[in-house]
Amino acid sequence: MPIGDINIATDHLFAPTLCQTSMPEGSLASLNFLRQWLHGLALVLLSILRCVSFSIRSGCHDLITISIATMKSVITISLLALVQLSVVEAVATFLPPGFNGWWWQSSLIVKDRLYIDGGEIYSLTKGGFYGATYVIDLTTSWTTSTLAGTGYTRDKSFAAARRPQLFYDESHDIVYSQAGQVYGSLLRPTELFSYAAPQVWGFKPDDKADGTVTWSEVYSESLTPSYPYVSSVENALWTSTDKKHYSLGGSIGFLSNSSDTGSRGELSMNQFLTYDYETQTFENKTHPAHYIQGEAQYVPTYGEEGVLVFFAGKTPVDRNVADNNIGDTGIILVYDIHNDKFYNQSATNAPAGRYNLCSVGASNAGNNSYEIFIYGGTTGSNTTNNAVEMSKVFILSLPSFHWIEAPEPADTWRTTHTCKTIGPASIGKYNKRQMISIGGVQSPSPNGVSAIKTQDAWTSGMKILDLTTLTWGDEYDADAKAYERPDVVNSYYNDNTGYPKVWGDPALEAIFKTDRSLKVTAAASPTTTSSNADPTSTGAGGSGASDGGTTSSEKKSVNTGAIAGGVVGGVAGLALVGLAAFFWRRRTAKADQQYSSAANNPQQVTQGPVEMPVTYKDEPKAELPVVEHYRSELP
Repeated sequence: MPIGDINIATDHLFAPTLCQTSMPEGSLASLNFLRQWLHGLALVLLSILRCVSFSIRSGCHDLITISIATMKSVITISLLALVQLSVVEAVATFLPPGFNGWWWQSSLIVKDRLYIDGGEIYSLTKGGFYGATYVIDLTTSWTTSTLAGTGYTRDKSFAAARRPQLFYDESHDIVYSQAGQVYGSLLRPTELFSYAAPQVWGFKPDDKADGTVTWSEVYSESLTPSYPYVSSVENALWTSTDKKHYSLGGSIGFLSNSSDTGSRGELSMNQFLTYDYETQTFENKTHPAHYIQGEAQYVPTYGEEGVLVFFAGKTPVDRNVADNNIGDTGIILVYDIHNDKFYNQSATNAPAGRYNLCSVGASNAGNNSYEIFIYGGTTGSNTTNNAVEMSKVFILSLPSFHWIEAPEPADTWRTTHTCKTIGPASIGKYNKRQMISIGGVQSPSPNGVSAIKTQDAWTSGMKILDLTTLTWGDEYDADAKAYERPDVVNSYYNDNTGYPKVWGDPALEAIFKTDRSLKVTAAASPTTTSSNADPTSTGAGGSGASDGGTTSSEKKSVNTGAIAGGVVGGVAGLALVGLAAFFWRRRTAKADQQYSSAANNPQQVTQGPVEMPVTYKDEPKAELPVVEHYRSELP
């Protein structure tokens, strides 16, 4: 049979079935895979038949060689198809079938658990919906493809939100959620220039042994008449200490058109909000500048009560959040908690400014220095330089106030993601060496394709960075050692004084200059587990080396029947692999279909968020307090 006839035959075999428009997507993919596999198998069988017919001729050996090469290609394609199918299916258990991305989440570490809350989750087959509260155990090791967790939906009166502020009051054992940009119409203002009333919700993480999350309203104007906030802030720079939660700047939304309840204006805020855990009271102070979409870190090792460090994001010159004035990462805002004062300090070797990035902090056992790691973000520009810069990891080391670029960038970039240092409670809160990046999206889209239709390059949308070795991977190691300074940071302190040449204020020098040595002589230790070898790397068992010592005459002397027999045996094995993959894919597709039904998936919503551009307006006369309301891009 000519090869062209094989193409027609295999296409015709499945043509009637593939035209069925009602077929589930998973079944369609299975049949496409099976058709391609049978096509390749037919080519191999044709080669064998031709070889048998030409067995008395000298050209048989060459044909056998070609058939072997063809069989290898088919096997490779089949195995790659199996791997791809596994990747599609193998995501965190709490993510939906067909998962392709999630973003705008917040995360929090409490003892031995990682909490992920809010944001949006998308599936290529099921659409989009609002994120719940997901709980992940940190006492056992896992990978981003084997991760198991539990999702807990919010109370119906507790609106889902983008990037809610999560913080933990250990003295009262309460996890709080406040602010963020609220989805839907639950808290939507109804009068011109009005704001929605803010709410603070909470749950007790140790209330139940299994970690069940049950949110309840803790603070609101209706519950607490003395509650001072009249609006909720979004896009703020926030962080927490063991005693207080802090929120700097941010913006608020308001109804900008009385005839359109979905209209939305937005103002940046010059405020500094705090919540005291001991007294359980809120306070709102005025700050002279505007900060939005940046990052904040608590640094416990300097000052009498530690310091807060604010950086990156946008710094609008007035209240107009549409002002694309990206903050200078070479200017670090430092807040001394004990003296209740802000200072500006210049930082050297600063990376490009960015907003909607993520950051974490860590210190070694000797507190020789404190490192703040940043990854991702965006400049708002759809350029190659944006993609390259945002895939890098940069380290701000204190007290040097010097930025250091990590040697190994991530294999992709993202923004609107969240990061946390993770590890069991046995590792100190500020000594964990593994950073997990969760969710995120490439914005602006590099190819113009909507994020809701794009498959995240990372399994479960997650990746883990070892902060000591500065290498990315997919494994969380519950037995990993504590953080030690990376070699690039040690090298910097070995070659420099370790302090800024010019201090922004004499008070900063007094805060950051200590009697602790800045030099660390011990080499950074590896994790307790070895890294996985790349199965596609050279020398991993490739077939090319097996022929190294075989001459041309020796090859020709190989028995043709033995080769043909080997080919037939290989084809038979390939047939079993292909059929197993086909039926396995059909079975999992049915399971996906069953999971996605409303009866079996109560968290699934039929009308999910839809990404649309956001229009910002500045209304200077709306000088009102602070409220959270949601953008109209989501229902």
